[in-house]
Amino acid sequence: MNHKNHSSDNRITLTARVDWEDARFIAWVEGLDVTGEGDSPEKAKEELVQAMLTWISNQDCTEGMADALSGAGYPAISDETELELEFADFRVPSGSRPFSPEADHSIDENGENG
Repeated sequence: MNHKNHSSDNRITLTARVDWEDARFIAWVEGLDVTGEGDSPEKAKEELVQAMLTWISNQDCTEGMADALSGAGYPAISDETELELEFADFRVPSGSRPFSPEADHSIDENGENG
């Protein structure tokens, strides 16, 4: 796993991604069992931020969080470590197109999306 770690020993950047899956957007952090979902990338991101805050507050102590992050391939943390959540660019997988009420979903005479 290639996780981004800024030069500061007191900050770890967790990179989150947003995918289109099963007709909804899913935001997730690799290696952690924390996700957010929504009908837009922005809503999925908002839900992930709230889920991360809940996840952090539910950790018993720094050691519990350290174990979870270490198991996901992140460097060691201390009581002084700050976690930063960074979102990678969202890309729609080739061959799929998320539904958007604002988008033109018509089909032309060649069977192509409009």
